[in-house]
Amino acid sequence: MLSNNSLLAQATIFINAPVTRIWEALTKPELIKQYLFGTTVKTDWKVGSSIIYEGQWQGKTYQDKGTVMQIEPGKLLVSTYWSSMEGLPDVPESYKNVRYELSPEGLGTRLTVTQDNNATSEDANHSGDNWKMVLNGIKKLLEGGNIMKRIMGRSGIEVSALGMGCWAIGGPFWAGSTPNGWGEVDDEESIRAIHKALEMGVTLFDTANVYGAGHSERVLARAFEGRRSEVVIATKFNAVFDETTRQVTGSDATPAGIRAACEASLRRLNTDYIDLYQFHDNGFPADKAAPVRETLEELVSAGKIRTYGWSTDFPGRAEVFAKGPHCSAVQLQLNVLDDNPAMLALCEKHNLAALNRGPLAMGLLTDKYTSRIKVAANDVRGEKSPDWMKYFKDGLPNPEWAGKRDAIREILTSKGRSLAQGALAWNWARSEKTLPIPGFRTVAQVQENAGAMQFGPLIPAQMSEIDTLLERA
Repeated sequence: MLSNNSLLAQATIFINAPVTRIWEALTKPELIKQYLFGTTVKTDWKVGSSIIYEGQWQGKTYQDKGTVMQIEPGKLLVSTYWSSMEGLPDVPESYKNVRYELSPEGLGTRLTVTQDNNATSEDANHSGDNWKMVLNGIKKLLEGGNIMKRIMGRSGIEVSALGMGCWAIGGPFWAGSTPNGWGEVDDEESIRAIHKALEMGVTLFDTANVYGAGHSERVLARAFEGRRSEVVIATKFNAVFDETTRQVTGSDATPAGIRAACEASLRRLNTDYIDLYQFHDNGFPADKAAPVRETLEELVSAGKIRTYGWSTDFPGRAEVFAKGPHCSAVQLQLNVLDDNPAMLALCEKHNLAALNRGPLAMGLLTDKYTSRIKVAANDVRGEKSPDWMKYFKDGLPNPEWAGKRDAIREILTSKGRSLAQGALAWNWARSEKTLPIPGFRTVAQVQENAGAMQFGPLIPAQMSEIDTLLERA
């Protein structure tokens, strides 16, 4: 047991790996050696057995000792520990108790280590920092093959292969009486969900100035406080709106309007640069787009943005932006039910990232919505949805699209994937340029979506079978 004193050192971490893998990392000598600074561990892991730690540190050979005190495979490991490097005598009073606790958390594991017998608060803080280093080593070792990464087009910016779409966390906003948001949200849950995404290796977050009439950007700013260097922020411009009434009042793609929108997003995001700045007008005329592109090039030169793109499903429009040296991405509609071959061909031709809008068909490619579950009236998928909404009709799943989903469900849920994870796996297999950005509102949704990276893309045979079932072959 840990001694009853306040000078405990503690560290905790989420690892995107099952409990069984964490337990192996704690007990297999060949794994321990990889993260514990080359230390060789000798023990049979039975209660009462000795533990010998041998290695070299800063050119000096050491042999540390301990005893296994308590062991519950997959749950708990408690041992004593004496370090020859601390200059303390090998007597019981010099031994520390070290307690590892494992608990499942979604598709991953929460690992917590606690150590007692620290002489001073300074010693406790120092020990805590050392344990954080050890836990980070375990995380890096086990997640090395789980976190998929891709390069964002010509920018050279490395991002997680999965991004988080931040439309829903903006909350309600309207264009007249037409809802453009996803209903009410809990900002604290949104921030917890964003932090969970970071824990699970997600680095790309996509929003827009208009989502929640600026609210989504403000929530991201709160979530990223002190962590800006860990994330790649993509936001969009064009809409003009009233933050107080949450009404969309128009659009502005003039050079002055773009610069003003950029400055406003920088303030809301509480940052001095935007990683990816995207034109948020699907149907803007191609013959008028060159001045928009040139204004974005000027913002790159000014250090306000790193790179830019266009959210559009029209290849001719995207071609205009592709001529710009700092254009690196197109945001396009893409999911397993709704392929977009022309836009993907353009992205591959010009080496542009393809950020995927609607990879889960606005929720249809999850098991949340059935023919009996209706979305709220203030939801963009509700009874007053915009004309472009096709996956939902009168607040319910559109039977035509739901039938296609059900036809391929068995393939998508293979190898233990959830329906949503299978849908994301299709996107990754469709092209090396794809970066799906599913929306979220809860920690559970983030855990499920980010967990898809553990499975990776579908295989070619599954892709062909889906095309056949959907009569695309």
